[in-house]
Amino acid sequence: MLRKKFRTASERLEKYSLFSEHSRDIILFVRPDGRIVECNQAAVKIYGYSKEELLTMNVYELRNEDNDYVNSQIQNAMNEGILFETYHRKKDGTVFPIEVSSRGVELKDGPIILSIIRDVTDRKHMEDDLVASDRKFKLLAESINEVFGLVDSKHNILYVNPAFEEIWGISRSEIYKNPGLFFEAIHPEDRKRTIDVFFEEEYVNKGIINEQGEWRNSPRVSHL
Repeated sequence: MLRKKFRTASERLEKYSLFSEHSRDIILFVRPDGRIVECNQAAVKIYGYSKEELLTMNVYELRNEDNDYVNSQIQNAMNEGILFETYHRKKDGTVFPIEVSSRGVELKDGPIILSIIRDVTDRKHMEDDLVASDRKFKLLAESINEVFGLVDSKHNILYVNPAFEEIWGISRSEIYKNPGLFFEAIHPEDRKRTIDVFFEEEYVNKGIINEQGEWRNSPRVSHL
């Protein structure tokens, strides 16, 4: 029986070692006082410290926040587990964004926190690029004199540029609440055909009517 238990424990330890050492994520075992008691090879590679150095360090030395804030996160990890984003500091002083999943466990020699830490630098760069692209899109869409809009597959209007208000004579807030106003403004002779081919490139021949009851020539309705 003892041999079987020992073999099972050894197999689990071997599996953990394989997982830990081949993981691209940083894995740290941290005491409630912040002392690092174990780490994997990814931690050595990413932080730039040797394993021996990391095992003499405290997790506070890797963080930018004040100790009180880190203490509260440690308590949350011990009590119920925690998932959060923050920044860590490498040996050369480089600060990089991370996502941390931490949970406390009770071992024979006392409580310990297992933290799996993912470098999210690439993801943050992508998010920044998306924000920059969104700004450029809005700058372009809101500066042109032609109507431009985004519509989903269910015909919900997601966005129209300011030129829509000038040509359709309907406020953007109104069209977002009631997309049907878009079609109501189209000349009756064109309305059904426009609805039928709404997602195909077509012309509205007769025009649209604005809130003043005036018929105006309409721009081409097209899709991407």
